[in-house]
Amino acid sequence: MKRVHLEDLLGIPNAKRKEALRCLNDLLKYRDETGKLSPIITGYNGYVQIPSVDRAVTFSHIHEDESYRKAMFSDLEKLGYSQEFILSKIRDKTSASLWELDFQIKGADGCAYSDSVIKYIDTEEILDLSHYSEDTLEDYPELEGKLYSENGGWELDFPFKKQRELLRIVHLFTKKAYRKNKNCWPSAYEFPVLLLGEKALLWKEKFPDFTCATKMELIEGNNELSFIINRNLINLKMLPNYQALLDLGFRETPCLGNIPFIKRYIDKIRKV
Repeated sequence: MKRVHLEDLLGIPNAKRKEALRCLNDLLKYRDETGKLSPIITGYNGYVQIPSVDRAVTFSHIHEDESYRKAMFSDLEKLGYSQEFILSKIRDKTSASLWELDFQIKGADGCAYSDSVIKYIDTEEILDLSHYSEDTLEDYPELEGKLYSENGGWELDFPFKKQRELLRIVHLFTKKAYRKNKNCWPSAYEFPVLLLGEKALLWKEKFPDFTCATKMELIEGNNELSFIINRNLINLKMLPNYQALLDLGFRETPCLGNIPFIKRYIDKIRKV
């Protein structure tokens, strides 16, 4: 897995990339009229390649742990997909995102994620994870709402042709990608990122564990900058940042996201 950095998105002209990142960071660290930290977006992702399949018919999943990826590969192979095919549907990513205290700071090997850097939003000071022996930061409520991370990882962009195929894939990830489940993959997240492309909206009633959301993305020169938004889309549209994003080439695309990810992370009300 290759570590990607935002500076690697050379397909997007330098001035445009810098302006897009400035706008996204302003939204990530937005303060309301009282001065309280009240983020409009929870984060954004950057990719040096676009998916090899049509986004409208894609199941997408994000993670960063290698042992998790191996277990995922194994189960997808049991469904009949070749390892070569699965590998061709994975792309490396970089991201900046708000850090929740119940997020895992260590992989299945007990070591802190090497591709993650957690920082204080106000000062950009790096949080020294060597001072924390636990797997999460849940025992430190004083850090609530004050952190964000810069991290690497990968995204699986899996194509689906028919409803039945998508149901089978979703069933697998609903069982294995959640940390709460007994037989989950190693280093599974508390609430994983599971996104279904636009065509899945036609079958929305078949996916009761998913809800509507919006993906905003800029695609240029085989590179991508994107983020997921839902409740705060109406607030974003009231800010000049929204028009700035449109002027830069961002576009809105409807999608479905798993409810825990959308409701407990994307839509969480944060005031610090």
